[in-house]
Amino acid sequence: MSVATFIPKPHTPFQWAPQIPFEASREKIVCLKRVLNRPGIQFKWQNPEVSLLEGLWARGDRRLSSLLIRAYQKGCCFDAWTDHFKFDQWMASLSEVGIDLDFFTTRTRSFSEPLPWDPFDIGVTRDFLMAEWKKAEKGEPTGDCRKGTCQGCGVCDFKIIKPEIFEPIESGNNGFQGEKKLPALNVNAPGQPYRIDYSKQGPARYFGHLEMVKLILQGIRRAGITMVYSQGFHPKPRISFGDPLPVGMESEGEAFDLLVAESISPKGLMDALKRQMPEGIEIKGCQPVSAKAGIHAPPVIRYRIVFKRGVLNEGALEAFQNAERFSWEQPDRKGRLKSYELKSMVHPIKRIASNSLEIQIENRSGKTLRPDTWIRAVFGLSGEVLRGVRIIKLYDGSDDV
Repeated sequence: MSVATFIPKPHTPFQWAPQIPFEASREKIVCLKRVLNRPGIQFKWQNPEVSLLEGLWARGDRRLSSLLIRAYQKGCCFDAWTDHFKFDQWMASLSEVGIDLDFFTTRTRSFSEPLPWDPFDIGVTRDFLMAEWKKAEKGEPTGDCRKGTCQGCGVCDFKIIKPEIFEPIESGNNGFQGEKKLPALNVNAPGQPYRIDYSKQGPARYFGHLEMVKLILQGIRRAGITMVYSQGFHPKPRISFGDPLPVGMESEGEAFDLLVAESISPKGLMDALKRQMPEGIEIKGCQPVSAKAGIHAPPVIRYRIVFKRGVLNEGALEAFQNAERFSWEQPDRKGRLKSYELKSMVHPIKRIASNSLEIQIENRSGKTLRPDTWIRAVFGLSGEVLRGVRIIKLYDGSDDV
């Protein structure tokens, strides 16, 4: 399929001077944040430089491919993180590849001009969108086609796709015919708290903590288990998890506490959940606990570390074991240096196989050491090599309940 492309007039290599006074904008934002620093008010703002680049990529076309390559070569990665965003390198890349930023972001476009997204058919016609634009300029509303006449957007063919209007659901009816009712939100009953032990291995190690929590909640609902919810404007399930695992780390034993509204045996709850978990998350056990029981990490955590062949440096390992002290510093997310005394935190190392170790790390209050930090410090691994090391948190039995 051939796609028409709007070609701008030839221009000299682009040198961009910001029309938006970014520093002045930032000063105004800081002033607003200071004025709105009051209880109950949460002030959020968007970096105007990021917004400018977002506008460029939202309206750009295939010509931006050269910009993407050049910016990557200059180290522009992870731009969503403030400490990694390099606006000056983006501006230098624009100049080097000869792309006019204002051409893609701020100029007035003609209705006859082909747009980068024109090859994609979303069902809504171009004529309808043009008419909507003109209506918006005049402040004219568009009627709801469900309650009036068809507006001619082009989505419906009135054979396969057409508006379907349903009667309002009566109070007390959850909308399901012949199906089990949705979990009750009644929290007057105290409920029974259970602790569910599970493992997170294989492909599940790439789930982030929030994503994993969502998957487990979906499994609980699919199993038909009635949970107890919190009270208030936004009820939430009464469920709590232990410390989150870093993405990429496996674990033989994690736990969450769940408050169940219905009467169910631990085995029945465990069996129901087992059938609903995604690949890599396996329910290992279930037992009733005290309502005030919390999930506490043990004072010492064991890990198994499996290196790829040829990566485990015997000399570096021996040097660590023979050293009286082994200090390590690395910056945290805010750039502040964090110091570790690894010898006092890592217990004697056990050799499992030629390419695997077992270590025990003290879990101190307010200061914990991740095993990947120990690997980076002792063996000097980073990047792709470090990501190829398999780390498994080992299971030593349930916490006291």
